[in-house]
Amino acid sequence: MVDNCLYVYNLTKNTSVEHLKEIFMNFGKLVDVNYVSNDDNLDKEQNDNLVYAKIEFENPDDAKTAIEYMDGGQIDGKTISVKHQHEITQKKNNINKKVSSDDNDIKSKERNDEDSYKSSGSRSISSNNSETKSNTSQMKKKK
Repeated sequence: MVDNCLYVYNLTKNTSVEHLKEIFMNFGKLVDVNYVSNDDNLDKEQNDNLVYAKIEFENPDDAKTAIEYMDGGQIDGKTISVKHQHEITQKKNNINKKVSSDDNDIKSKERNDEDSYKSSGSRSISSNNSETKSNTSQMKKKK
C-alpha cells in the first residue's frame, strides 16, 4: 500500500494541475500530481462526477495531514472528497463481494418465489373450484 498517494474526487474540469499543486504543496513536498478527466462519450452529469486527481507526496504523514484538512473542503466551489489510494481499492473490493453474494440470494429467492407461486396457484384454483361448486349448489337449492 502506498500511503503517500491520495485521490481528490469531485473536481471541476476547470481545476488545473497548477491550482492543485498550489493548494496541496501547503501540506508537504509533492512528488507528482495527475489530473484525470473522463471520456467525452459519457453524459455531462456522469462525466463531471468522475473528474479526479492523484496526488503523490514525498512523506506519508503529509498525505495524511492533507486528507484531514482537505476532505470535505472546497475547490472551485465544489465540495471535494480526499482519500488514500488503498481506501478506494478496498471499497471497490467490498462492493464487488457484496454484489456477488446478493446476486446469489436474489436468484435463490426468485426460484423460491416461483415455486411458492406455482404451488399456491394450484391450491387457489382447487379452492376456487370448490367455492364455485358450493355457490352453484346453493343457487339450485333456492330455486
